[in-house]
Amino acid sequence: MSLGVLLAVLFAAMMHAVYHAIVKTGGDKIAAIGCIATFEVIYGAIGSMIFAPPPLAAWGWLLGAVALQTVYRFFTCYAYRLGDLSQVMPLARGTAPLLVTAGSAIWLHETLTIGQFFAIFLITAGIMTLALSRNSRGRIDLAAGGVAIASGVAVAAYSIFDGVGSRITGNSGSYVWWLTLTGGFAFLIPALILRPRAIAETFRTRWYSGPLGAAFSAATYWIVIWAMTWAPIGMVSALRETTVIFAVIIGIVVLKERPGPVRLTAVTVTALSIALLKLAA
Repeated sequence: MSLGVLLAVLFAAMMHAVYHAIVKTGGDKIAAIGCIATFEVIYGAIGSMIFAPPPLAAWGWLLGAVALQTVYRFFTCYAYRLGDLSQVMPLARGTAPLLVTAGSAIWLHETLTIGQFFAIFLITAGIMTLALSRNSRGRIDLAAGGVAIASGVAVAAYSIFDGVGSRITGNSGSYVWWLTLTGGFAFLIPALILRPRAIAETFRTRWYSGPLGAAFSAATYWIVIWAMTWAPIGMVSALRETTVIFAVIIGIVVLKERPGPVRLTAVTVTALSIALLKLAA
């Protein structure tokens, strides 16, 4: 993995953390993502007029990724109702890297060096450790943790689908914008059925969260999908999930969550693991 790809994915991780902070600070989580999904449909429609649709062979993977991402989003909404951003997000995202690495090795025959695998393992361990500290109410939310881990399994699955779909497509822009369009509809329709009034209220009081959240989401996705065409999916996934480092910072600085020594130590371990991953590449 080149330094340029590594830095691009880390930048995407930072944007992804901001996206999650927007969702977390919204009153109704489904309504918050519903507002974002509205603008994803708009952005996706514009992008689909610029980029040709993916080839037929890629659509099964794209639609599978959309379905899994929609499941992940609803799981995340529920988990954020139960726990802190800097506790839920590490479990939701930290579950994925090793699962993606194993899946890409089994189904895509991607191989990593021992050093690369060890770095991914350390990144996963650092991320997961973040969730072991107590939340702002002084306890560990087991219910939130269970839902967050289920979300992580969905993340791992759609990451593999995205990796295969984007490689078949051969153009990251084509894959991302058509996925943004279909993914926006996939969440927006059930959200409007479940929370029509809450979505209307979100547009009235926090309208800016829609265009901002959709921009961060789409930009993050484009960078990550592009990176997956240049580097092993497992490595890209591990770097993307370092978004929790930025999530912890946002949780501490903006949301006034108490980090504690466990979370700060885990952030340090994760940061050092990123350097190891680059050295092992």
